[in-house]
Amino acid sequence: MQEILYLEIPTPDTTAVCHWLHNDFEPGTCEKVLTSQGFRLRVFDTTTNTETIPEKLPSELSVFVWSVQRTTYLKAFRWAQRSFPQEQQILKRLTTGIRSRFPHEYLEPPTINLSEQSIFEALAPYYPLTVKYFQKMPNGEYDLKRVYWWEQRWREGVRNPQEPRQVVFSHVGETRRQEDKGSGGQGETIPPSPIPPSPPPLPTTSSTSAGHLALFMQQLWQDWVIECCWWNGCLLDA
Repeated sequence: MQEILYLEIPTPDTTAVCHWLHNDFEPGTCEKVLTSQGFRLRVFDTTTNTETIPEKLPSELSVFVWSVQRTTYLKAFRWAQRSFPQEQQILKRLTTGIRSRFPHEYLEPPTINLSEQSIFEALAPYYPLTVKYFQKMPNGEYDLKRVYWWEQRWREGVRNPQEPRQVVFSHVGETRRQEDKGSGGQGETIPPSPIPPSPPPLPTTSSTSAGHLALFMQQLWQDWVIECCWWNGCLLDA
């Protein structure tokens, strides 16, 4: 058995994906046998009795889906070692159909004016769960602003991709040449990167270890939530 296709489908509705596989996807001339989470494709081969050759595997493809964390996944396996008839055409048709029926959708966050209202008030109508959980965090308002800023920066980078500035050099001379490049010989001032706040100190034997450990774990969890929000390109309710 060999894996021949893996897809991440941006929808939590695995039932809808399975329904599309059952009813809308047309593989071609082979036979489609429906299963609970997908289908099998097979061709008829009556030239050899599989009972007399135990190691002979059926000429079939197995396609199935499952869901984890609001995303549906699809895999296709080939049973035999030899390629299935029109295998690449079938996989291409399957991939194109899935991408057309279940496209990536990145909803645009609302434009807000923080001079007139807080970040909580601005986002509550659109992302109530996000606001709810960030309100429970220490410095949650500041951290939610960071998430919103990273979201906007990520989207701007997607719309207008630019080559990232080189930040690691082999020696000082290389740094100076890079600064002078493209600026007419005048050194270009590079603003320093922001330094994130330091986490609470680890507990020691002379301190109240339980309280310090709780603060430390809370800070780690809070930073993890912020990074996950930005990395996924969306807020929690999206």
